[in-house]
Amino acid sequence: METHISMDFGLFKKYMNTADNFNMHNGLVVTEIGEGVCELEVELSKCSMNPQGGAHGGLIFTMCDVSCGVAAISGGRSMLTLNSNISFLRPGTGKKLRARAECVKDGRTIGLFEAKVFDDEDKLIAKGEFTMYYTGEKIVFSSEEKPEAQFVWGSVD
Repeated sequence: METHISMDFGLFKKYMNTADNFNMHNGLVVTEIGEGVCELEVELSKCSMNPQGGAHGGLIFTMCDVSCGVAAISGGRSMLTLNSNISFLRPGTGKKLRARAECVKDGRTIGLFEAKVFDDEDKLIAKGEFTMYYTGEKIVFSSEEKPEAQFVWGSVD
């Protein structure tokens, strides 16, 4: 994956775990960010389960979407999910789920990412492919590029 600007992965990870309201609301914790890679986890609770006792499919899908999105953004470009496909392979049970996303193909305007979700016994419970559309806007992560900002979304000239 081609990085388009210098990245401060530590600052990006801190942002995702302390300022991204959607992630915090859903209990998603980013544990790793690298070039074209993201890993995150969620602790399962009564509120994250479906009526059959497994992790809700919406939570599993969200883990795939967020991990692929973060992996895509790691190249310094803003993106939107263009298309997605997920296969649920077995119920998500246990205490914690972990998602890992990796870049499959990174192009000028489109990126393809794959996410896998595992239970706490490291069994594969879901696999998804996400096509990302790069909007053309660059993202500033480093406070050195804009000292007064913790994290900046949008165009940078």
